[in-house]
Amino acid sequence: LQGRKVGCLVSDGCDGELIAKLQAAVTAAGAKFQIIAPTVGGVVTSAGELLAADHKIEGGPSVLFDAVVLAPSLEGAAALALSAEAVNFLRDAYGHLKVIGYLPTIGPMLVKAGIDANPDNDRGLISFETASIDAFIAQAAGGRIWEREAWVRLTP
Repeated sequence: LQGRKVGCLVSDGCDGELIAKLQAAVTAAGAKFQIIAPTVGGVVTSAGELLAADHKIEGGPSVLFDAVVLAPSLEGAAALALSAEAVNFLRDAYGHLKVIGYLPTIGPMLVKAGIDANPDNDRGLISFETASIDAFIAQAAGGRIWEREAWVRLTP
């Protein structure tokens, strides 16, 4: 993961402890970790702490990152599913074959994005419900998920 960038999409009520662990692990692997939020002012975690944003969703699209994490709260994910920018963040990450770490809260976003995939049929989707942060780091270090290309592009 050395020299790469990981973007983390969050919402109010997100798990600040998980975000801190992700940031520490990504940084230890030699990559940059940046927070993307619905507002430029950041979000308030479930513990009531302000989590500063590096980018507002519109200014930090997933194309800027080598891998992404989607870690909104349950309520935040429902709201993000109604945001074209947030849905496009997910859709573009998936379409650009990036490794996507996520919490199960993003179900509404997956539906809205039209993505019918899960870790059982796409090794680039890493659920933090069943996989470790280390598993995400290892998969992201491998780069793009080329076998997904047939799902997202017309191939000759």
